[in-house]
Amino acid sequence: MGWIEDFLKVRRKAIPYTIRLANTDVPQPLLSYILFGANRYSDDTNYGSRAGVTQTVAGGGATYRELLAQSQTKPFKVKYWFISTSNVNNFLQSIVFNWEDADGVKYSEAVSLFQYIDMYQISTTSVAFKFPATIDGKFWISSAFITDTTVSITIYPDIIADPTNLLNEHDEGDLVEQFDEPVISEFLKAVKRMEGRTDDNV
Repeated sequence: MGWIEDFLKVRRKAIPYTIRLANTDVPQPLLSYILFGANRYSDDTNYGSRAGVTQTVAGGGATYRELLAQSQTKPFKVKYWFISTSNVNNFLQSIVFNWEDADGVKYSEAVSLFQYIDMYQISTTSVAFKFPATIDGKFWISSAFITDTTVSITIYPDIIADPTNLLNEHDEGDLVEQFDEPVISEFLKAVKRMEGRTDDNV
């Protein structure tokens, strides 16, 4: 790899993935949804989510199915999460981070979104928080939301792995793609406030 490629690789910022969830299944007051978990849900009807839930990847031309497949073959690590909704009552639903290995070992951790609403923020329909996780075929998110509302989940990859490069005789350094921290935004400032930090360097 030449110096130009090295320079571009070092300077690259994390490009977020945003998944927009919508539901229009009026008869149900709450609809459960699943994100990721390709090993378990890639062949399920609506990828594990209830009927009436739609998943759309914002920006670019990728479909949710393509993003799901990518997470299975090129897992990525994330630190920061930004969640917005058209109805603040959706934050009364905890979001559960799940991980399960092929041998049946399972780990789950529930996060209460309502606690992350910053008293200083203008909008109460968005939350930002830090939750390091590796999104691969074994990892998935589960929660629920109110009928006729939307939830958008934005994640910022820290490292994207590409194990297939090992088969193509690439250098070991090409097995992962590392990113700089995301550009400072109101979202990251909110995260810093929750962590008790006041500096401008993330």
